[in-house]
Amino acid sequence: MIFTHSRTIGASILVLFLARAPVYGQGSAGVTVKAGAAVLQISDERPLAAALDALARAFRWQIGFEEARLRYAGDLIDMTSRHYVPRFKNDRAYDPRGGPLGITFAVSPETGEPGDPIPIVRKLLEEYHARGYPGRYAFISQPGPNAYIYVFPEAVANESSTFERQEPLTKTKVTVAVAENQQLIMVLQDVLTQLGRGSSSRVLLGGMAMNAMFQPSASHLKSTTEEGFLFLNSTALAMGQSFWQVLWNPTGKLYLFGYGHRGGGATTPGAFASRFVRSPPRRSWNVDG
Repeated sequence: MIFTHSRTIGASILVLFLARAPVYGQGSAGVTVKAGAAVLQISDERPLAAALDALARAFRWQIGFEEARLRYAGDLIDMTSRHYVPRFKNDRAYDPRGGPLGITFAVSPETGEPGDPIPIVRKLLEEYHARGYPGRYAFISQPGPNAYIYVFPEAVANESSTFERQEPLTKTKVTVAVAENQQLIMVLQDVLTQLGRGSSSRVLLGGMAMNAMFQPSASHLKSTTEEGFLFLNSTALAMGQSFWQVLWNPTGKLYLFGYGHRGGGATTPGAFASRFVRSPPRRSWNVDG
């Protein structure tokens, strides 16, 4: 099954996260397929985001992901350089507590594709939770020509390690206002500003600015009011992306929006913080299996 999004937007764009065309096939970004079985195996500071990105690119599923807003110290890793002298209390650089994540699942021996993505995403979330990684996640999906999978946080540990319900900011209703010949970056920025108001945290574009014009016709992107994740699905499709993400930056205490988790010039939250948000010098990140 190939998940696509039928809503099309005419655009010629350099993407915020330096777009990568989706890749279908074996051995794509952590997914290997052999003899009717697939293995997804990654190791990352954000294992769920990396795993969903790998699935999206391997099988061209349309997937959106919002990361939990982490508050508990036990969910974070101090990435501050050992040579840095803090200038004030909590002047540190943090990443989520990540590590390895993997599942196996059946695929068609003829096509190399799974028949239904829903059990695979469910199995991935179960494995993520079983490993004790930060946050608790759920997902909704829509089949058919407008198919998508949307993964979002539903609970997160507070400062005392007690889990509390968390409302996804990307479920916030937004007003999409599109003027004639308007650049997509301006439409995106306005929508992200609206999402930020609902969460009391900034939501920034997590990559390089675009330099190409976005000129939607009346038959393409229209002014409307809808949940934020639906609009982000549409922008991902416009840029040839099968995966979008809204990630929490625990250093800058803000959200970063972009496409793709690794490769192709994608900007990670840590790298973005060090370049665009004041952050202490960082040490390299390593995963110990």
